[in-house]
Amino acid sequence: MRPDAWPCRKPKGASGPPKGSSAALCCVGTQRLVLSPIPALADGFTVEAWVRLDAAPDFTTYHLASWKGVFEAGFEMRPGLCPRPRILVRTDAGAHEMRTMANFSCKRWVHVAWVYEPGPDIEHNLTMVIHGRPVGLRRGTTRQVKGQVMSNDEPLVLFEGLLGAVDEVRISHRPRSPRELQAPWPS
Repeated sequence: MRPDAWPCRKPKGASGPPKGSSAALCCVGTQRLVLSPIPALADGFTVEAWVRLDAAPDFTTYHLASWKGVFEAGFEMRPGLCPRPRILVRTDAGAHEMRTMANFSCKRWVHVAWVYEPGPDIEHNLTMVIHGRPVGLRRGTTRQVKGQVMSNDEPLVLFEGLLGAVDEVRISHRPRSPRELQAPWPS
């Protein structure tokens, strides 16, 4: 990561992460953070962060977090339009994608979370949460996924292609409850 990519101070008067968060990571689209391989996610996972995205010049996808061959959590970016959160999870039954119809504006801080929760049988749930509220498809807020989530020895990659600022990134090896996501950090 380039030294000029961080930290990124919030503009005066900007709304954003809870008090006590003095600096965010500025992403200019060219850097990424690569972490060691992570443990299997058979028990589920949650990816969450505060983000303030910049508009994209072209159709593209910003990846907040991705594990090659397992999942991608990020945003579908369209020129002149609001970002749309998306998640792609690969299981032994195929690839499952969820894009929300909920848009949010660029240049504002937003708390967003993606949750993969294994079910008792072969059906599992994908949920997206913005500011503590589940959002999702026109038919509901949860997408059913079949099969077991994949696993491999690839590293976890953060912030790939991202333009904007990120703060308070949290990746959990379990699905976080709706209550935890409503009040993600103590004030």
